Amino acid sequence: MADRKVMPDSVFVYYTVAQPASVADSILNAIKKTNDGLTPMGWTTQEALAQSGMNEFGAAFDLKAGEATVVSLQGGQITAVIKVSETTRPKEKVKLAVLRKTISPSDDTYRSFLMQATELADAADGKYENFSRVVKEKGLPVIPSSRLQLETRRLGACDNARSVVQWAFDRKTKAGSVSDVITVDNKYHFVAAVTKARKEGYAPVSEVSSNIALALSTEKKVAALAEDCKSKISGSESIEAIAEKLGTTVSHRDGISFGMMNMSMDPALIGAVSVADKGVVTGPVKGAAGVCYFVVNEVGEGSYYTEEDAKNRLMQTSSYALQSLPSILAEEAEVKDSRARFY
Repeated sequence: MADRKVMPDSVFVYYTVAQPASVADSILNAIKKTNDGLTPMGWTTQEALAQSGMNEFGAAFDLKAGEATVVSLQGGQITAVIKVSETTRPKEKVKLAVLRKTISPSDDTYRSFLMQATELADAADGKYENFSRVVKEKGLPVIPSSRLQLETRRLGACDNARSVVQWAFDRKTKAGSVSDVITVDNKYHFVAAVTKARKEGYAPVSEVSSNIALALSTEKKVAALAEDCKSKISGSESIEAIAEKLGTTVSHRDGISFGMMNMSMDPALIGAVSVADKGVVTGPVKGAAGVCYFVVNEVGEGSYYTEEDAKNRLMQTSSYALQSLPSILAEEAEVKDSRARFY
């Protein structure tokens, strides 16, 4: 056991991004007694944060209910303010030390894989038909990389695959071409094949027809589900009665606002809630994958827009405008960025 600490299992977290980072302290002062302007993440655990790659939010477990702090995300590129509104009862936890041992392949192993790659490249002789036949005969794993972009840097476990990408986008490389062995960092040996090349611009309808069909089918199913729900709940006056007739349960959610960014809630529901009348059953609301009914129990009033808020808003707008200016000027001047072809 490497450490012991008394802390809760779960915390209810609100957060917002401080843009620019200099306004973080102002946000901390503004949210001491209110959650206005914050996005609810909801109840979370350390395990859930680790699985979603949001370990930085683990600072919330060191806070008491009502406390807030500033955290840095993505290596300091993003500054966020998090606030804890509720916690479960703290209890003692222990941190276990983990012993890791790296098993490095030997020179013989590297030579063996280089030999396999060389044999494959020689047998393919630059043609995809040969490549496809050989990998099937020898049972070699083929890792697809669909919609490869000129700016791509990572392929599978290889972080520095620029030489492979540059070969694929070379003007001499055509659909059906197979590369020679491309060695990266003296560690990875690639034999790459291009099966299809897409021209810059809009994709042809034939390539996206399945996505269009799925979107239209989903829209039709949601519309049919809405009509079915209407007939089933006829005569129901309360949200509980509606839930009973539809064979589901009523769930509760606090802190919904029109500007919130919450991936767990359908945008159609957020929009409908923000304009609904208090105490009135509303629905069916047609969402991306289903329908819902809801009742607004309370409507909270936002805080007054102060002079400090106006200054912060102006700073954010100016910062955004300055960040967007280079791309706007490049687009107006029809500048084509070809740097990815060279590094």
